[in-house]
Amino acid sequence: MSISKKHLLVEKQKLEQDFNALSEQLKQSELSIQGLKNNLNAIHGAMQQVDKLLGMFTDDKEEKEKSDGKVVQKT
Repeated sequence: MSISKKHLLVEKQKLEQDFNALSEQLKQSELSIQGLKNNLNAIHGAMQQVDKLLGMFTDDKEEKEKSDGKVVQKT
């Protein structure tokens, strides 16, 4: 079996198509990963906010218990 120039050019074209398809898939995957990272950051920020609010709730509850049920205004 001999290899012709035409056969090699056809093979090269197939390889270029595969390369371009994989390159595009990689770009899409990178965009997807960035989106997922953004979502993680947003969720983490929401968790921090809830922790802060829970801390405020706990502080308010402790202040009420210290004042025997009287509301004490924080300054």
